[in-house]
Amino acid sequence: MNDWAIILGASSGIGAECALRLAKKGINIYGVYLRKKSSYIDELKKQLSKYDVQVIYKKANASNEDSRLEIIKEISKMKDVRIKFFIHSIAFGTLKKFIDSKNALNKKNIEMTLDVMCNNFIYWSQDLFKHNLLKN
Repeated sequence: MNDWAIILGASSGIGAECALRLAKKGINIYGVYLRKKSSYIDELKKQLSKYDVQVIYKKANASNEDSRLEIIKEISKMKDVRIKFFIHSIAFGTLKKFIDSKNALNKKNIEMTLDVMCNNFIYWSQDLFKHNLLKN
């Protein structure tokens, strides 16, 4: 059985650090990222591969349903996958003042931020479970 970590937001910050620490422990890495240059991702993959683990990085919008289902379908086709870690490290949202006479935080901003940073974790978890990828 191959132990894997799926990391959303795996290209920088907490997500990249989790990838590094898990790779050091022999956990294969499937990272999802959106905005980094391919040269940066190639260097990150090279660094992680030093720990003799499989490393896959996919450029996709992790909060998009079609992208999520495509990635889960891809992972489902891999042999003997056991997702041991699922890390949601997406930091995306609207940064506006609560109170401002011209451009205050509004309902649409709040709902988008909550959907990407909170609800998205639930959608991924449900789909990973439904596809029998979260195993003991």
